[in-house]
Amino acid sequence: MPFFQVDISYTKESYDRIIGELYKLNCDSLWEDEDSIKAYFDISLIDEEILQNALDSLDFLTPISYSISMLKEENWNAKWEEAFDPVEIGNLCYIYAEFHEKKTDFEYYIKIAPKMAFGTGHHETTYMMIENMSALDFKGKNTLDLGCGSGILSVFAAHKEAKNIDAIDIEKPSVENAEEHKVLNNVDYNVLWGGVEDVPNSKYDIILANINRKVLLEYKDVIKDLVNENGILLMSGILEKDSDLIENAYGQNFTISQRNQRGKWLCYEMKKTTS
Repeated sequence: MPFFQVDISYTKESYDRIIGELYKLNCDSLWEDEDSIKAYFDISLIDEEILQNALDSLDFLTPISYSISMLKEENWNAKWEEAFDPVEIGNLCYIYAEFHEKKTDFEYYIKIAPKMAFGTGHHETTYMMIENMSALDFKGKNTLDLGCGSGILSVFAAHKEAKNIDAIDIEKPSVENAEEHKVLNNVDYNVLWGGVEDVPNSKYDIILANINRKVLLEYKDVIKDLVNENGILLMSGILEKDSDLIENAYGQNFTISQRNQRGKWLCYEMKKTTS
């Protein structure tokens, strides 16, 4: 089906307003970079004039620049598959699709059904999350994958013998993709549809949060409360320029045991201090 592609340049101050407006317009998927966003809209669900008027109104309140283009009708998943390469995380983990030849000599394997809008393991943040997860003891641990996307981190936690894994995402297609990967990898975890406020009323030994800065800051008190005493919070999706915001938000309750960087992205491993 054809899509509108909206390219938006934004500032730190305008980010929250832009994201909120895009979701109100029923954005199909988003791709975020340091200072720009690509948003995709199903052309059958929104009129271009309505889309442009909404963005013009937003520009009046928060200065932005944007452009709208139309993507011709193609099989986008097929196109994505053609361009998709396996991901090798050292000799630790091999992330591949069914149409790839499975390499040997990796400790862990994750098979995925790649979709254009969801995590495939290529992004720096996913790479760092898996690297850090490899050193953690998951055996018998209650684990939460917050903003699970395609469920790659949940699959890896299951391979690491986590006791109970809850995987939650606000996007229904992501939830469906996470369910698919559970079957493909012959592992088990609970997939939930919702946001931070919908997480089961429980405590977790390990929380995986590869999500954006906005969610980490807006829901910091909820997230901190979900971590058991001496539990681990492993989070990424954080740009280097936002490090002070994250460290100030979580510093009173957690000690930083690891801080990794890949490109402009950061990954934090924090341990909850005993109250």
